[in-house]
Amino acid sequence: RLFSYAAEALRQPGSTAKPIFAYGPGIEYNNNSTYTIYVDEPWSYTNGPSINNWDGQFHGIVTTRYALQYSRNIPALKAYQQVGSKKIQQFASSLGLDVSYSTASENYRVVNKATGLDNTINEAYSIGGVAEGFTPLMMASAYSAFASGGYYTEPYSVTKIEFRDTGEVIEYKPAKTRVMKDSTAYIMNNILESAVTAGFNGGARVYGSHVAAKTG
Repeated sequence: RLFSYAAEALRQPGSTAKPIFAYGPGIEYNNNSTYTIYVDEPWSYTNGPSINNWDGQFHGIVTTRYALQYSRNIPALKAYQQVGSKKIQQFASSLGLDVSYSTASENYRVVNKATGLDNTINEAYSIGGVAEGFTPLMMASAYSAFASGGYYTEPYSVTKIEFRDTGEVIEYKPAKTRVMKDSTAYIMNNILESAVTAGFNGGARVYGSHVAAKTG
């Protein structure tokens, strides 16, 4: 009962990784838009293994909006390959995700010999294939940067401590850091709203409200 599933449960993020490890960096660094075109076709990782979509089908020419709405794997991998591991690692790390980069991991996974796991970035991250994984708290805080116009704030649970015996008050004042352009956050929010209203909403739709979300 002392285990926190919110803060301690490391899990693969699945397709919720795509805005962070594929499309977000594509918008930030390559000036991609909602209608940047990808070809959903038979494709492979740079080091050889082929990749498939969840339904085993290929949809041909698709936009970024469509690809994220319907969670296509191949466009996500292509977006990752166009940006490159180093910039994507920088983007994800700025969102509070513990991800490392190694030149040896550009095309394949580097495994930590002690644990058998390692969050050294590689192309599989584009579709959520993360070794150690992330907690729900990590993912929620990373996504919060999209909602806040491109600013990241480290999660906190205490805002003020007051000492009863002395009356001393210590207040926590969180610092927010700009981690992406406001245009990147706006475009991603817009696409993620479409993922709720026209894609796989996973029950996220709240009528009368604007909801941006991604299944995974």
